[in-house]
Amino acid sequence: MLLLQKVSRLLSRIMKLNILVCTTVKRIADVAGLLLPQRCDVSYVVSVQYDGEALPSVSVPELKREDVAVHFLRGFGLCRNRNNALRLADGDIALIADDDLRYKTEYFDTVLRVFEENKGLDVALFKMTCDIGGKEHKPYPGKCTDFPVKGCRGYFPSSAEMAFRVASVKGRVCFDERFGLGAEKLNCGEEDIFLKDCIDAGLTVRFFPHVVTEHYGASTGGSLYSNDANILSRGATAYYLHGCGVYPRALKFALSSSLSGKASFFPTLGKMLEGIRYERSSRVTKRIPGQPLFGIVIPVKNRREFLGRVLSSVLAQKYRPLQLVIVDNGSDDGSLLVAEMFKREYSADDFEVIVGEERKPGACAARNRGAELCSAEYLMFFDDDDSMSPDTVSRIMQCFLREHPDIVGFRARYEFPDGKRRNKKYCFSSSVADQIVHCMLATQCFAVRRDFFIRSGGWDDMIMRWQDWNLGIRMLLKSPKVAWVKHPVLITVYPHEESISGNGFLHSEQALAESIVRSADAVAGSDLPNREKYAALVYSRAVILAAHYMREGDSAAAERGLRLFFDNVRPGRFVRFFALSVFRYTAAGGRGGGSFFRFILK
Repeated sequence: MLLLQKVSRLLSRIMKLNILVCTTVKRIADVAGLLLPQRCDVSYVVSVQYDGEALPSVSVPELKREDVAVHFLRGFGLCRNRNNALRLADGDIALIADDDLRYKTEYFDTVLRVFEENKGLDVALFKMTCDIGGKEHKPYPGKCTDFPVKGCRGYFPSSAEMAFRVASVKGRVCFDERFGLGAEKLNCGEEDIFLKDCIDAGLTVRFFPHVVTEHYGASTGGSLYSNDANILSRGATAYYLHGCGVYPRALKFALSSSLSGKASFFPTLGKMLEGIRYERSSRVTKRIPGQPLFGIVIPVKNRREFLGRVLSSVLAQKYRPLQLVIVDNGSDDGSLLVAEMFKREYSADDFEVIVGEERKPGACAARNRGAELCSAEYLMFFDDDDSMSPDTVSRIMQCFLREHPDIVGFRARYEFPDGKRRNKKYCFSSSVADQIVHCMLATQCFAVRRDFFIRSGGWDDMIMRWQDWNLGIRMLLKSPKVAWVKHPVLITVYPHEESISGNGFLHSEQALAESIVRSADAVAGSDLPNREKYAALVYSRAVILAAHYMREGDSAAAERGLRLFFDNVRPGRFVRFFALSVFRYTAAGGRGGGSFFRFILK
């Protein structure tokens, strides 16, 4: 029995390799030629495409093995077939294969060894030979190197040379089904697109100078100049990779093609430009099968003027599927109508728009209502007058799927009416004290697992100012795992005269005092060690506010702010002197007073 248990544990630690074979009904018999003798760490996933309504009846005796799983897929398109195989992968590592490849046992050993020796590797690129014992398939780099490879002209990876960690790629990156054999118009370039998407997703891609497969016969894709479709595909691929920088490249390619005698200048340039136009017009956000639903909740009140900007930035997100929940909080300027029109215009299977209403005043009540309407596993809250970069949700979800945190924090910048910009200062932390002093988990700067948000009690709808400061404190009191997207800056905040938080503090004196008291009560009632000191740190914010009230010209309000601190903290003579010193320093225009309090109250 002990021996069986040891063997079982040993087998559970063995890395499993999937060979993802894509073929068609007409060529399924060729798959038998690439199978090797069975081994416990290798299995074959065979995705077979067929045409017509009825599932074909085919029998290949050589495929009836325990290590071979055959699945049928109706329709055309090599990338669609590869995505189906990727969806079915259940091993640790996957190696992409076609039915005209051949393998050796040592090739599989090489793939497994590379991933075993490189723990942080996500995607590996290898070499391929043309025939058994034949020459290499193309010019390859001479050593291990990061991708994209520099200084190796003519090197373009093929799908059959790629292997990857299934957990890193599955659910995050897929093949673009507009490209590749069998696609409507673009019959090549899918490998370049796939690798760019991997890099954009933050995956590590490296080339290793080891042969892992052998290819028989001519490539089914043909040479670059063999037909107009290949040149058109090159234009589309180049635009995907380089954006507007593609035009000088297209001109250079057409010129070099003409000078080498391979193709005429103007027809080649015309097809390149046609491919660029096609890519620009047909580009869609790719939905990856099995990708988790992400929700964005936006409360709205009388922001019709700004709604177009924020909704456009959400629509432009590269990530799908998305669920956008817009909650109107008593608007009388037509904001609700704008939200309803946006829903009718843009709601789709992978972009669901929900419009709701909350009659109880306050953004917190509206956000809680939005969280109730949202069914996504992950969600973020956003303001109705800000915007997010197109890859915001993609980067957030990369962090969630890679590190499995409860909260993902990210950065924002301010863009002022005069055009000036300033990045919000950050400390990448999960400390309650840092949230009290810096409020790094501001409304538009974090995303959270829905279940953790609910366990934290949601937004406190009794608070009308500094609601995110309060929620961040209460969430961090539960000791969550917090991950950060440190670069780049994802969010743009636009302070303006109508911003609740952008026009001083004095008009919200009572609301700010209420937020401080309720936050201090949350800290005092927690299990946090030294919670009395943390509660005192919360009350120290009243001293900073008192200084701002003084700067805004209301000494009575400043006195009330100081009294809030002294009455609840009851400091000794030194701390009292220190608090008054910070008050005077801040009232005179000094910054960083909150950090001073954190030091003195340790």
